[in-house]
Amino acid sequence: MDERFPPLWFDGDDLVCDETVLYGEPAIGRQSPRRDGRYCPMGFRWTWSIVDPADCDRIVGDLPARGEHREYVLATLQPLRMPHDRLAVTALTRIGDGTAYTAALCLDGQPVGTIARTHDRTTVFRPAGLGFGLPELERFVAACRWRGREVTTPEVLEALKTEYEIAARSAAAAAQGTMPVLLRDDDEHPVSTAYRVDTARLADHPAHELAAQLTAAAADQHPHLEHFVWQVWTRGRWRLIGIVDVPRDGTQAGDR
Repeated sequence: MDERFPPLWFDGDDLVCDETVLYGEPAIGRQSPRRDGRYCPMGFRWTWSIVDPADCDRIVGDLPARGEHREYVLATLQPLRMPHDRLAVTALTRIGDGTAYTAALCLDGQPVGTIARTHDRTTVFRPAGLGFGLPELERFVAACRWRGREVTTPEVLEALKTEYEIAARSAAAAAQGTMPVLLRDDDEHPVSTAYRVDTARLADHPAHELAAQLTAAAADQHPHLEHFVWQVWTRGRWRLIGIVDVPRDGTQAGDR
């Protein structure tokens, strides 16, 4: 039971998660509330799951009739809820300094157009005229949610591109015997996939020390970030390394 659902409890205002049984070594994570009072255990991987009403001790509100509930899928690597996962990026080409790019967008594996991002950071969809155009994309976007919030078309396009990019870099890291490290902001948006760690470094350093080291190396590269959320891909999922606050007012940084 503890391997699938790790014990979780409050210690004051901190949320403590014990994954020792899952990893076979001491793995106790501690989370302090963010500014909005919310917690970020396990990164974005915690989400609502559908259960049989008969298994519930208490039901709040009215149950929808069969067929009236909204069906959705969650993106593999981001907290993007989509009506389906048939739409995906299959190729990515960076242009110039990497700010601009073009990406091939496919529906059921068939090309339907390209995603293009210009140097002024504008992201657009250019349909190929093969039965999937802007109206179809807008309907897809209207049914998407990011952590329960409505999203814009550029945000969804960027998320689809990022889903492909993270998967590709994770595969490359695994092929070299390292583990990919993902930097997110405090809203779970991926910021960078450029970091990697080897097994020895992950084992030899306490999580909060490793998070502090990564932040020290990355802080100047991301001057807009105040909260550095670090995760490592291990055993088929993202594991939280730590969250480090970097105030930009000159006060000292600190980990959670």
